[in-house]
Amino acid sequence: MALRQLEQTGDLEAMVALYADASETSGPTDERPHRGREGARAFWRMYRDSFQSIESQFTNIVSSPDGTVMLEWTSEG
Repeated sequence: MALRQLEQTGDLEAMVALYADASETSGPTDERPHRGREGARAFWRMYRDSFQSIESQFTNIVSSPDGTVMLEWTSEG
């Protein structure tokens, strides 16, 4: 799993490879979404750099027919 790899090794590229050019990523404290692969890279770099170590568990995954996906998880870091 790409998130597990990011958390364990700090390697962002497996996560970034999951994103389309038109994707948007945001968290609860973001004023606006991070756009595209470069935005995803910045988002996940900030996420990983916020913790010395971290492990996440997904609690909810919602997807819609238009391709929108929402992930909810709890992280311990």
